[in-house]
Amino acid sequence: MPAGLIERGVEQIWEEVQASGWANDLEPLFAYFRAEWLPRIDELSVFGYPERTNNCSESDNHMLANIFPQNRPNIWRLLGQYVDVLQM
Repeated sequence: MPAGLIERGVEQIWEEVQASGWANDLEPLFAYFRAEWLPRIDELSVFGYPERTNNCSESDNHMLANIFPQNRPNIWRLLGQYVDVLQM
C-alpha cells in the first residue's frame, strides 16, 4: 500500500477507535505509532518495490551471523573480521 494511504488508514482506524469508546485504552499505542512509525512510513512501505518481504534482510543477517559468531563484538574485532572476509 502506498505510504500516504497507510497514514490515512491509521487516522481512519483512530477515528473508529474514538467512536467505539476505546480511545483512552488505545491512545498510548496510537501515540507510539505516530511517533515511531509514521515518520518512517516512506521507508517502511514496500509498495512498488520488487522485494516485499524481509527475507533478503534475514538472509543477510544469517550470513553475517555465520561470519561474526559473536553478538555485539568489540569494534576492533569486528573490523578485523571484515578485513579477513575481504581478503578471502
